Amino acid sequence: MSRLQATVQAVRELGIGALAHYARYQLKLRSGWVRARTPVTTWDEQPVSAWLRPGMPSDPGAYAAYRKALTAPRFFFDPFADLSKILRRVSGSGVAVAVAEADDLREGWFRVFGLPAVRLGFPPDWSTLAPLSDDAPPPSLDLTDHWTRTHLDRVPGDIKLLWEPSRFGWVFPLVRAYRSSGKDAYAEACWDLILSWRQANKPNAGAHWVSGQEVALRLMALVFAFYGLAPWLQRKATRITRLASMILVHAARIPPSLDYARAQGNNHLMTEAVGLYTAGLLFPEATSADTWRRLGRDALVDALRSQVFADGGYVQHSTNYHRLALQACTWAASLAACNQDSLPRESLDSIRRLAGGLESLVDPATGVAPNFGPNDGACILPLSGTEFEDYRPALQAAACLLDGRSPYPPGPWDEAGVWLGIETCGSKAPSPPASGDLPNAGLYALGTGEARAVLRCTRFTSRPGHSDQLHLDLRSGRLPVAIDAGTYLYNGAPPWDNALAHAAVHNTVIVDGLEPMQRAGRFLWLDWAQGRVLGRWRTADDRVEAIAAEHDGYRRLGVTHRRTVVRLEASAWLVVDDLLGAGGHTARLGWLLADGAWTLRPGRLGLRYGRKPIDVLFAAPQACASIYRAGELVAGAGVPGEKAIKGWVAWTYADREPALRLEVETSGRLPLRMVTWFAFDGFDTGAIDLAWNEPGIGPAAFARVALRDGVLDLDRAHPADPSSLRRAG
Repeated sequence: MSRLQATVQAVRELGIGALAHYARYQLKLRSGWVRARTPVTTWDEQPVSAWLRPGMPSDPGAYAAYRKALTAPRFFFDPFADLSKILRRVSGSGVAVAVAEADDLREGWFRVFGLPAVRLGFPPDWSTLAPLSDDAPPPSLDLTDHWTRTHLDRVPGDIKLLWEPSRFGWVFPLVRAYRSSGKDAYAEACWDLILSWRQANKPNAGAHWVSGQEVALRLMALVFAFYGLAPWLQRKATRITRLASMILVHAARIPPSLDYARAQGNNHLMTEAVGLYTAGLLFPEATSADTWRRLGRDALVDALRSQVFADGGYVQHSTNYHRLALQACTWAASLAACNQDSLPRESLDSIRRLAGGLESLVDPATGVAPNFGPNDGACILPLSGTEFEDYRPALQAAACLLDGRSPYPPGPWDEAGVWLGIETCGSKAPSPPASGDLPNAGLYALGTGEARAVLRCTRFTSRPGHSDQLHLDLRSGRLPVAIDAGTYLYNGAPPWDNALAHAAVHNTVIVDGLEPMQRAGRFLWLDWAQGRVLGRWRTADDRVEAIAAEHDGYRRLGVTHRRTVVRLEASAWLVVDDLLGAGGHTARLGWLLADGAWTLRPGRLGLRYGRKPIDVLFAAPQACASIYRAGELVAGAGVPGEKAIKGWVAWTYADREPALRLEVETSGRLPLRMVTWFAFDGFDTGAIDLAWNEPGIGPAAFARVALRDGVLDLDRAHPADPSSLRRAG
């Protein structure tokens, strides 16, 4: 695709509005306007008095007294109340988890991206990337020049490894440990880290000021420290003024680049809006407070209107970013409620849908969601003693705030609500179903409990994060079976430059070795592959269900990929992939499977996870099968393509674990059919009676499925209307 073609396609798919915002930002940037509005200074040149309205007390002692006496606006919790009893009652073991993490932090061990603690030192070197990737640790970055002169593409390594410790995620466990134990050591450690960062980073100088989102997330953590450490901070007034000035300087950095966030139309705008609103609402003494509050509130309302789908899906097609958006919006909604500044009903409805959509994807027994789309390891409000992958703290807090109900029984996930000023509550409203479809987001759930899968099929109206049409995520109870590879790194050395976004590593089919969409940048896909669901069917007793869908990503080749998925109780899954069209083509079907003991025989991959056996049976004309693990070919002849990225899963950012990648390749004239069975615990697939359709005849690969006394007859349903499930049998 030529540059002109790419530009035309970008205008068509991204929309003129987003490009106009981007052009406006570039004009401000290149004219020097942005730089003039965010000058490099020193912290001594930015005392709190420089930001206050006329008549406000600026002497440290007077300012500290003013802040302590300020009765409104209110934060989530009383900064001087004893929170230890309620934390122990609500959080249980979560308090001990926070104290243990705080003790690790004091020894220089930091938990980033939800990973086990890595030693960064106390304090860390804020100019060096965290040593998490395979790359050699780079030299320290120069943090003295203006942020607009920091070119991220020239940073030797992934910039997120620099940014993550500077999101100040460590503030939350240190505050939690301080308020639950009453020990000054945790407050002192938090303050020492804040001062260390302050000394290493002048206002608006260096890489830490480049991203408005990073600034906003740091601002939120600083505000949490401002209130959470209040009893200790008040003992010395200069602590109050120093911390307040840092918060106000951060707030002032956000507006000049807000056009860039609007152009992105994603979580950048969401978090920057929440950061501005927070500073404007909680620091009314600041000269720009009214502007920040209004600008942040308006941007948040706009973001909620444009970024939340009608079904509760999120615009970025990512479960991790879905949680990030929900956490940011819950913070804002609760803060608004605390200050009688409630968000518009439309906005609250959007947050409610956002929570319900994410809840429908989460396993209630574990709190884990499918790892769809980009996953940058974000958990911006680590306010409970749960693991990174547990989404229940975010969902419990949002549901209690918005609906007065608890989706989950009491547990450590309740602590987040305490810190956000949300009381735990009984179930006063019905929860959304344990599994459900999000058609606007392109996610379709099959099964519940012991057998659950989610099919990815969307008609994109916003930028794709991954090229993952017709990807299938499959779990058996708590065991992940067929999985999404995640992200690993956005900006690593090739091939780790967001390589796991490709269709070639998802559980789908690629044709002639080509991607179904055109990659126009590390985060930009063009010529979007558009999917559609052809039908859904299920028996009245729910023992058998099926879905058929297709996408047009290979229309340039005259090829359509159609997939039929069938669930047979909790015992087996059948996946049929048809390539429709004409001419000769090569098809490669890939399955990323959780790592375990395995054996490969013709047409069968045997897996064993502990005592649980799973057979993956596959068939295609003249099929050639290969197995990759941890970037190496371990069985079969192999297929073309970058093998280094095959056989890995990244459950969070900057960390990858071995997985098994089964690839089945076939060639021939279309139509071509490829069949995969997932049979659990020795299930006999021969016991299934299938009335097959020829490829392209009918919406699904078969007309009838019989499982003992249960029959699914597709001819009796209405497959052209996926919005309604007609029950047959």
